Amino acid sequence: MITDNTTIDNTVIDHKPKYSPTEALMVKMLRQAWSDLRQNPSTEAFRTAKEWVHSEEQEYVLSFKYICEHLGLNISQITRQMYNLDKRRSSK
Repeated sequence: MITDNTTIDNTVIDHKPKYSPTEALMVKMLRQAWSDLRQNPSTEAFRTAKEWVHSEEQEYVLSFKYICEHLGLNISQITRQMYNLDKRRSSK
């Protein structure tokens, strides 16, 4: 289970011993979104990451949902964790 202190690194990196170049890019995109969601909600990076995570797009190879599915991650769990992070930031 993902906890508040879990980073995308802990969730994804140990999931698979070796990534293809495409999968490595996918992991970097997840890490970047996770990092961007820790920024001030008024920043463009935060808004872009939030939009990407909540997008319904799943056919595009670099969409959040496609990446999670491809890497064998639980989309609901990852999304919920990112959403909870977003909620905590906006309530501060």
